[in-house]
Amino acid sequence: MAKDTASFIKRNINQQARLRHLIILVKQRILAANSKPTILMPAMNDQRHPDIEIYIKNRSLTTIESWLRSLGESCAASLAHDSDKSTHQYSLTIADNSIPVFVHERAAGKAWTSVWFQSGQTPWIKDLDCARIASVALETQVRCIASGWQNGDDPDEWWKIEDQIEELIQWTSA
Repeated sequence: MAKDTASFIKRNINQQARLRHLIILVKQRILAANSKPTILMPAMNDQRHPDIEIYIKNRSLTTIESWLRSLGESCAASLAHDSDKSTHQYSLTIADNSIPVFVHERAAGKAWTSVWFQSGQTPWIKDLDCARIASVALETQVRCIASGWQNGDDPDEWWKIEDQIEELIQWTSA
């Protein structure tokens, strides 16, 4: 019975978070339609990031490699590794663009793997766009920085994406 109650509470919290997110999006669209510049929720601008980095929770290197292969025409592993073999380098080809990708296991504690697309030629404008795709494809929590690493930005403000719910959080372990 306690398990059923916990499950009900978790479902209810997730539904409430989705509803809050939907309300914020509707309010933003109403404000945009009225040409008011007010932003209700902190958001990155649509300026293309020069590179993309996301943090994936509790997924194996093999699973992440499979996801990378699904993104483009090819994904070749490089022979270059760091001394403790936790950083792996790939060349990912998407739409005829060769993109260097670095995967660093245990980048933030044991649970988090960093995936860094070291190019501005990715299909994503910003880190959050990639994190959304990764979270759904890998069925796990994905985090990314809330801004584009500009002066004055809060380096501990991150997006947490899980079960298609996006939440701004303070994350100091990255």
